[in-house]
Amino acid sequence: MASDGDEQTDRLEREILPAGALDFPLALAYVHGWTASTQERVDLETATWRRALTLDGRDVLVTLSPGPTPDTLALEVAGKGACTQTLDAAERVVRRVFALDADPAPFEALAAGDDILTPLVAPYPGMRPVVIPDLYETLIWAILGQQINVGFARRLKERLVETAGHSIEIDGASYPLLPRPEEVAEIDPAALLALQFSRQKAAYVIGVSQEIAAGRLDLNALASLPDDEAIAELIRLRGVGRWTAEYLLMRGLGRTDVIPAGDVSLQLLIGTAALGRRANEAELREIADRWRPWRAWATFFVWMSRQFGG
Repeated sequence: MASDGDEQTDRLEREILPAGALDFPLALAYVHGWTASTQERVDLETATWRRALTLDGRDVLVTLSPGPTPDTLALEVAGKGACTQTLDAAERVVRRVFALDADPAPFEALAAGDDILTPLVAPYPGMRPVVIPDLYETLIWAILGQQINVGFARRLKERLVETAGHSIEIDGASYPLLPRPEEVAEIDPAALLALQFSRQKAAYVIGVSQEIAAGRLDLNALASLPDDEAIAELIRLRGVGRWTAEYLLMRGLGRTDVIPAGDVSLQLLIGTAALGRRANEAELREIADRWRPWRAWATFFVWMSRQFGG
């Protein structure tokens, strides 16, 4: 993995205010244990989140920590050429990652009247869904996680970053970056097979990367599309089915009312709570209908409870 030195580091910072109550340390505890979090650096003692990202063409380190005044967060970007536009882009990212513009009170009120959600949500006031910072990364992670153990999917992601990604050096520390779509598009499939990718996963990862690199898929444009249209745009890709598309909408775009109902763990966890057995996809969608317009939030808390051992 190539490294860019820190001989010139520009820094900008600002204070940001989330909407409604926020338990930021709890959100970081979730990120710290989430298998998708291969590039995040979390300090639980200081409640600090660090992540290298490419924003407006610049590789920078984004840091989020408790702010100087109550209920605020301190945002910093550091890197060569970082400017106000970079800081603006970083703020948009962290607001999406930690759902800072969403007041959790309406969802908490819905959960309080639901026998499945109450024990999952009530112990965690101020918690919100956390998403993956980069849409391309979300798509790659979803493809890697198809029909395999998430621990092995994490290892595949780490190997991809180590082999084809690069890193930036800030204050003597190294922060890894996922390879860009145009870089993955040029990878020889044999190189991924050597990393224990299956032939199918190697073909899917390279294929979607080629679509993005060629301009035939604009992931950022999905943000302006309704859920159904965004799903339709994604499932035309080889290797992307409805589960993968719904996962990206929920865990990349931060949509509040989608549920990847093809997920086996959700079928088991929610089905057992509602039916006493594993639900099928249609049954799960029917059960989750009562959680509109917060089905993605409900899904997050189901997954979070499993991660936290609930």
